Amino acid sequence: MFLSKLSISKKITGSMSIILLIMLSIMVISFFEIEKTDAKLKIMTNYVIPISHSINSMRMLSLEQEILVERILHKTDKDEREKALYHFKELSEKFHNELIQSQKLLTMSLEKVTLKEDAIELAQIEPYLKIIKKEHQDFHDLTLKLVVDKNTHEKDIDPVINEFNYVSDQAVVIIEKL
Repeated sequence: MFLSKLSISKKITGSMSIILLIMLSIMVISFFEIEKTDAKLKIMTNYVIPISHSINSMRMLSLEQEILVERILHKTDKDEREKALYHFKELSEKFHNELIQSQKLLTMSLEKVTLKEDAIELAQIEPYLKIIKKEHQDFHDLTLKLVVDKNTHEKDIDPVINEFNYVSDQAVVIIEKL
């Protein structure tokens, strides 16, 4: 009834105004969604991907160390064993540096993250990094004990290696969910 009394120009103007309001609303919503996506991409690019890379580097270093342990145990020449042991310790130092880098990146990402759900997911990585640190230290200590102490057996180190691999796999799974 009300619309029938309006002139055609007012009906067109009203319709255009409604369409413009809808378009403006869509534009504002899109702008905020783009900002949210941009923030998430920055976190992924600057922090999550480097953390993932760092964890994978730690896994590679630990695999190299596992191979070195096998070589150390089967070498009979004392000089070769010493060289391999020295290389093992170098790899442990690189591992430790990667771990510190991961922890720094994680701390920085938690400070920069703007979305609550991203912060919750990123925070789940921290306990895994602590466990990885402990498991690698156990692996390192047992390896040194294995090389020095003849009463320690190769089978003593296998559970430590398996636990380390499991924990690092879990950290990668969390990162893949982000």
